[in-house]
Amino acid sequence: MPTASKKRWSKKKRKGRARAEVIVLSAPTADGISLADWLEICALISTDRNSSLGDLERLLNRFSILQTGDGSLETKLPEVAFELQRRLQAAADAYPFNFDGVRLELKGTAEQYPSYVFCLCVSTFKWENKKGAKAFPARMFEHLSSFAAKNFLQGDSIRFAAPREDGFPSEFRVAIDELCRRVGEGAGMKAKKLKAGQDDTLDVVAWRDFPDKRPGKLLLFESAVYTSPG
Repeated sequence: MPTASKKRWSKKKRKGRARAEVIVLSAPTADGISLADWLEICALISTDRNSSLGDLERLLNRFSILQTGDGSLETKLPEVAFELQRRLQAAADAYPFNFDGVRLELKGTAEQYPSYVFCLCVSTFKWENKKGAKAFPARMFEHLSSFAAKNFLQGDSIRFAAPREDGFPSEFRVAIDELCRRVGEGAGMKAKKLKAGQDDTLDVVAWRDFPDKRPGKLLLFESAVYTSPG
């Protein structure tokens, strides 16, 4: 089954004239989330800044994406519409699109919604890094999560995931001790034998102190395991 590929825009001069070269976005998998992602990406990159369930219906028919067990077209389109409506409700003003139940239209520009557009691209194009790449999507997502958690709690946060930055200790045992010191909870690393890796899948810690600054506070832990696409 075809998977999503990036769409790139570039200008090349040929015989004194500039032309736009496009790598077409290929078909997604059949699950509702992937199809909703596809419609949002299409709205982002299309010249008219919109896409629709009609576009999706033509895609499903053209590439025969729905296989046995994926459900019929009559059930798949409402599933995608429900997913888009759920995103609109969950993200509220941070959602980059207007959706009327059939048509999806970009509000303003993609640059006005960097967090959502970044997460959409990660969901569509996955986490893998090409050899020699200088951008690391998983690490960028961890920084975004740390920022979001800090603002949600109106407190403090730390990106604990390896490789650690901003002077935070790289050695796991020392990093745990430093984490406890900064948060003001726990007694540090007590285990004599460590089975954990560099971060033991702990990515972000966020907390909010009560006004008296005494032990006991709101704590949020984010732990994730990133898997390769496919």
